[in-house]
Amino acid sequence: MNDWSRLFPSFPAFLAAAGIAFELAWFAARRRGHLRQAPGMVFAAWALRPWTLWAFFNLFVRWRWDAGFNERRTFPFYALPWQPEETFAEAWVRIAHAPGLPWLGVALLLLAALGGLLVWVVRRQPRRLGPALGGLYLLAIALHLALACLPDGARDEPGRPGSLRAAWNNVQSTMLYAQPIIKDSRDYVCRFQELQPQLRRTIHGLSHPPGASLALRWIGQAAGVRSRDIRDPGNRLRYTIGLVAFGALNVFVLFALGRALFDARAGFLAATLWATAPAVAAYAPFAQDATYAVFFNLALWLGWQTATADRRPLVWGVWLGLDFFALILLNYSWVLATSIFALFALAVGWRRRWALRDVAARLVWPLAVMTVVAAAFLAAHRLDYWAIYQYASQYVKQWYPFTGPYQWMLALLGGQLDLWLLLGSVACSAVVAALAGLRRADFAAPRTIYLFITFGIFALPLLFGPNCLKMEAARCWIWVASLPLAFAADRLLRAPRLFAYGAPAVSALTYAGLRLFLDFAA
Repeated sequence: MNDWSRLFPSFPAFLAAAGIAFELAWFAARRRGHLRQAPGMVFAAWALRPWTLWAFFNLFVRWRWDAGFNERRTFPFYALPWQPEETFAEAWVRIAHAPGLPWLGVALLLLAALGGLLVWVVRRQPRRLGPALGGLYLLAIALHLALACLPDGARDEPGRPGSLRAAWNNVQSTMLYAQPIIKDSRDYVCRFQELQPQLRRTIHGLSHPPGASLALRWIGQAAGVRSRDIRDPGNRLRYTIGLVAFGALNVFVLFALGRALFDARAGFLAATLWATAPAVAAYAPFAQDATYAVFFNLALWLGWQTATADRRPLVWGVWLGLDFFALILLNYSWVLATSIFALFALAVGWRRRWALRDVAARLVWPLAVMTVVAAAFLAAHRLDYWAIYQYASQYVKQWYPFTGPYQWMLALLGGQLDLWLLLGSVACSAVVAALAGLRRADFAAPRTIYLFITFGIFALPLLFGPNCLKMEAARCWIWVASLPLAFAADRLLRAPRLFAYGAPAVSALTYAGLRLFLDFAA
């Protein structure tokens, strides 16, 4: 028998009721012809409708709770309702007295500063955006750290308030727990196959190539970590700050990508949307997904430059090949990045009728650089990459069992809601509006071809991959959102200014709410 107490009262039930009330108000406004003069109403629709869709999906999941997944905290996107033994009003009272709540004021001030910077760039359109990008980078770091200091929602325990020092406390499966095993970087790589079974305590350490855990070591060292003692709160704080600072480099890459596809304003807004996206803010202090995204996003930008730039394709190709090599050592999803580039380069070459020399320079050259450098590295360290992948793949399959069509459809739909909603609901709606507004001529544009190739390659492992439809889609696949965010930025800039200025605010405030009221941080 279904337990209806899981449905009412609950957070998704409140959202569903709010969504229904809004749609009734929307219908009444349309009947009276007020919508054309009310951009605020349209903006509210863009902000609320994706969450209404999520709410009904979440209620359905709770209705069929026993047919879902074994790890109930995992899905959808690690978000449980508030503690079941307290009401929503009691949750408000508890959170209001939490020691970390004043950090909300700090986060709001940082968000206001970020908004002011965005307004200045959009209105003034300065020729030199270097200082503005530097300011956005610093504000992104500060905002992510401030949000990480907020009370930790339903998991906040008495005497253990949310703070930067506690960022890793409840995350027993992160790459941090691989660090004591690393004594020397070269020795760690050479002996990785021997050490791999010792990493079973952390699925992420075992399921990634050795460069993933080494990257965290180097980031920690750059942040001042000088010992392998991961129990030291000071070391954990340094790891946190280092991860956030490195992940925030995506701001520069998103700007470059958005500017290449559209213009500088769209690039700056795309970078701002990335910095405020709930999926980025949630995992920046303790997970390496934003670290991987730096290289994935570089691959998207360098791939565009290599395939479309009129000058120096060989130089762009070298940098792209080296970036692919870095991805090989960081994450097994490098195959997706190389496939996206290869198909896009072929599409551009077919449209431009490339000569054989252009095919070699723009398509073959980057992949050749990647292959030669990777082969030399693996040979020098006597590393059997295929054996490492096979061992990791067998272990990961134990974490994501699918026992029937219901679970498969649940993950297919929920995984997409996970990814796109956690871009920020207004940004998500802008992506949909941008796609809906494409004209026939737009489909032949290289940027649109690039977008749909990325969607197509992304869909293959979701539908047919060995570990398909993993629940934490917003973490593992956030880099896929880079191109859509550029399209969303362009669409927001063509709407009333409220949309461009309000979208990042909605994103950041969304994560603040999730952090305070839901079990969302890990």
